[in-house]
Amino acid sequence: MAFIFKDQVEALAGSTTSTEAERWFDDGIKDVIGRLATLKPELMHLFSTEDSSGTGTYKNGNGGSFAVSAGDTVDIVNTARVYNTSSALGVTKYENSTNDFVQVKSGSTVLAKLQPYEKIRLEESSAGTLAFASNSFTDATCDTTDTSTTVTHDANAKIVVGLSVSGTGIPSGAKVASIVSTTSFTLSAAATATNANETLTFNNNVAVNVIAGASGESIGIQDSHRVLMVRRGNKTATEIQASDRFYASDATSLRRATEEFPVYYVKDGQLSSIPAPDSASRLYASTVKYGAVQNWSSDPSSISSFPKEFYRMPVLFTACKVLEERMVGYQGLPPNLSLPSVPILAVPTLPNVPTLASVPVAPIVNLSLVSTLTTVVMPDDVSLPVFTPVPDPSINDLNLSSVTPPDAPSPPVFSIEDAELQEAYTTQTLTLGGTAPVYTPPVMTPPDWSDANEWVADSVKGEDPEMVQARMNVINGQIQEFSTNLQASLNKFNEENTKYQADNQSDTSEFQQNTQGLIQKMSVSTNVDLQNKAQELQKQVQEYANKMQRYQAELSKYQADLNELVVLWTSNEMQVKFAKWQLEFQQELGVYQAKVASIIQEYQADISKKSSLTQGEVASFSAELQKESTKISSDINKYQAEVGAYSAEVQSELNLYSTETQSLLSVYTQETQSKLNAYGQEVQALVQDFTTQMQKAQAEYQWMQAQLQYCMGEYEKSFASYQPQQKGE
Repeated sequence: MAFIFKDQVEALAGSTTSTEAERWFDDGIKDVIGRLATLKPELMHLFSTEDSSGTGTYKNGNGGSFAVSAGDTVDIVNTARVYNTSSALGVTKYENSTNDFVQVKSGSTVLAKLQPYEKIRLEESSAGTLAFASNSFTDATCDTTDTSTTVTHDANAKIVVGLSVSGTGIPSGAKVASIVSTTSFTLSAAATATNANETLTFNNNVAVNVIAGASGESIGIQDSHRVLMVRRGNKTATEIQASDRFYASDATSLRRATEEFPVYYVKDGQLSSIPAPDSASRLYASTVKYGAVQNWSSDPSSISSFPKEFYRMPVLFTACKVLEERMVGYQGLPPNLSLPSVPILAVPTLPNVPTLASVPVAPIVNLSLVSTLTTVVMPDDVSLPVFTPVPDPSINDLNLSSVTPPDAPSPPVFSIEDAELQEAYTTQTLTLGGTAPVYTPPVMTPPDWSDANEWVADSVKGEDPEMVQARMNVINGQIQEFSTNLQASLNKFNEENTKYQADNQSDTSEFQQNTQGLIQKMSVSTNVDLQNKAQELQKQVQEYANKMQRYQAELSKYQADLNELVVLWTSNEMQVKFAKWQLEFQQELGVYQAKVASIIQEYQADISKKSSLTQGEVASFSAELQKESTKISSDINKYQAEVGAYSAEVQSELNLYSTETQSLLSVYTQETQSKLNAYGQEVQALVQDFTTQMQKAQAEYQWMQAQLQYCMGEYEKSFASYQPQQKGE
C-alpha cells in the first residue's frame, strides 16, 4: 500500500501543503523521538544507529539479507513481534518461541533469551550473508468496523500483542494492542472501514543492525539526539566530563582509564575514547539520530532509522502544524464588502418666485380733538387721622403657691413581744394609694393684641372694620380656649384627688380590719401582758385612724382652696380685664371712624366741584369727534378694499408657482425612487453574496478547528500505549 507523507498530511489538513510542511515533518520526527525517550527510553534502540570511528555504514531491517564482513558487529533486537528467522552465517540461528521473547542459539545451545525490546550484540568472525526469512502471516477471517478498534476472527493462537497489522481499512502503523480472547483483539488505532472476512497481514518482530568499518580516533555526533552506549572493542566505555580527560590519560592518576575500563567524552560535537581506539579495538557509539526523510512527495516515503509503525505520528504532528498555519493566516475570508455609490440626481431648477405688487399704504389716523379736551384738575390726596391703639391688657400668671397639699401620715409601727403574733402582725402592712395629685395649670399662649390695632391704623391693612372684628373674634376665641383648658385641667385634678382619697380610705379600712383581728386574737389570750398589749395596740390604731381622718379633711380643704384660686383668677385676670380692654378698644375705634367719615365727605365735595363741565361744551365736543370718526372709517374701508385686491393677486401668483414646483418635484421624486430601488437590489445581491462567502469561510474554519482537535487527539492517543502504568493497573 502506497504511503506518501505529503499526501497523508494533505488528506488530514484538507489542503495542499507549503514548503514549510517538510520542515514541520522533521520537527515531528524530533518530537516523537523526544517524547518516546521520556515515556519509554528502552525504545530508543529502534531509532538508533551505531557508528564506528571508521567509515562503515549502519543498516536496519525487519527481514531480508545482510552482507557482513569479518569483524562486523550484528545487533539483534526483540521488538516484541512474532518472528521466525535463520542465519546462514556460521551456526548462529534466531528462532521464535511460544512467548514474547527471542532465543539466540548456536546450534542447540541457547546463547541468550531476549525479552521485549532487549538487544544482543555479536561479533562476526568471517565474511558471509546473514539471511532473515520473514515469518509474516495472514488471517482471512477478520471482521472490522469503521471507527472501532475491535477486530473479531476465527481462533488463531499466532496473533499476539505487538504484531504490526496491515490491510484494507487498517490505519498505517497499527499493531495488536491487546488480546481480548482467542477470537478477538484490539488495534492501537481505530479501523477506517467496515469489512467482513477481510485478509489482514501480521508481521514479525526482529530488527537487525549490521555495523561495519575500520577503526578511527573519534565519532561526530552533532546530529544525534542522545548517546545510548559507547564501547571500545567489546568493552563498554563510561562517560566522563571533557575537562576530566587529562586525568584519564595520566598514567600516574588514580582516575586513569584502561583497556579493560575505557571512558569516553564529548567535545565540540566529537565523541572520543581513552584509551584511543585501534584496529583491534574500534570505537563504537550507539546514538539516536533524527532520521532523514526520503521521497516526501512520492512513493514510497520513508524515514531512515525510524520504524514504519511510528510513521503516522509525524504525519499527525505535521497536519496539526499545517492546520494551525491555515487558521492563523486564514485567507478564506471574502474581501471587504464594497457597496456602490448611492445614486444622487441633480435637483431640478425651480421656477422663479413671482414678483408681487406693492403692499397698500395704511391711512393715518389722527384724533386732533382729543388734545383740545379741557383737563380737569383734581384735589390733593386725602390725609386720614392716625389711630391711637388701646394698651394691651396685662394678665398675671396663675399663682398657686398659697395652697400646698398636706403630707400623708406615716403608717404606725407596733412592737409585740410575742414572736408568733409579732410575725403575724408584721405581715399586715399599710400601703397608701400612690402619691397625692398636684395640680398643674395649662400654659396660655398670649393673644396678638397688636394685630387688631394694625387693621385699624396700618397704611396697607388699615381702615377695614370687618377685619378688625374678625381679629377681635380670634382673640376672644383664644381666651375661651384657654378657659376651657383651664377648667378641664381643674376637673382632671378633682377626679384624681377624689380617687386618691377613696383608695386611701379603702386601704386604711382594710388595714384596720386586719389589725382589729390581731387585737381580738391578743385579747382572748390568758396572758395578761398580751391583753395589755392588745389595749395599747387598740389605742395606737385609733390614733392612726384619727390622723387619717384629719388627713382626708386637709385633702378636701386643699382641693376646695385650689378650685377657689382658679375660679377667682379666671374671673379677675381673664374675663374682667379682657372685657375692659374690649370696651375701650370699641370706644376708641368709634371715635376714629367718625373722624375718617368727616374727612372723606369733605374730599368728595371738592371732587364734585372741580370736575363739572357744561352740557353745551360736551355736546360740541361730541359733534366734532363724530365728524372725524366718520372720515377715519371711510379711509379704513378704502384701505381694506385695496388689501383685499392685493391678497387675491398674491394668492393667484402663489398658486401658479406652487403648481409648477409640484410638477417638477414629482418627476424628480419618481426618478430618484426608481434609481434607489435599483440601487437597493444591487446592494442586496452584493450583501447576499458576501454572506454566502462568509458562511462558507466559517464552515471551513470550523472544520479546520474540529480537524485540528482530531489530529491532536490522535497524536496524543498514539503515545497512550507507551505511558508508564500506575500501580494496581
